[in-house]
Amino acid sequence: MEVHHDSRVRHPRSLVFRTYRDCLPDLVALLPNVSGVELLERREEGSRVHLVNRWRARGQVPKVAQGIVDPDMLTWIDRATWDEDDWSCTWVFEPGFLPGKVDARGRNAFLPDGEGHTEVRIRGDLRLPESGIPGVPSLAAKVVVPQIERFVVALVTPNMARVTAALERFLDARADG
Repeated sequence: MEVHHDSRVRHPRSLVFRTYRDCLPDLVALLPNVSGVELLERREEGSRVHLVNRWRARGQVPKVAQGIVDPDMLTWIDRATWDEDDWSCTWVFEPGFLPGKVDARGRNAFLPDGEGHTEVRIRGDLRLPESGIPGVPSLAAKVVVPQIERFVVALVTPNMARVTAALERFLDARADG
């Protein structure tokens, strides 16, 4: 299932890129369905920065997924490589539920958009296997798996919009302060 979001931030690309990369935990207070972002690892290699973050979400698990997704499992590990040479971030995330079963990956591009503005393009893909999901009978998988994919995409996609909006508010406050 495709994951995508485009947004425009009223700040220069280099500032947007570096703030998004380096200040994500500071934006949590501005994200209503995220209870925390914890930096687990940071490694720098020239123009590339590799980050591993653990996100903790707030959200209601749909009935169809309640047998396999405990609300305490609404976390995900985000492994990202930020490349300042091409102003991009490639990412892979693994939700706390169904470890090793979800393939979620994508790329964020940071593009100049007029004088002093940035377009953030987020493109990704999320896939679950059609069988082998604990608690989901094989016969039900064709119905349940797409619903779980939609749930995960619905949980993640609004955060993409909220993160860029929070990032803009964060940068606005810094400029005013």
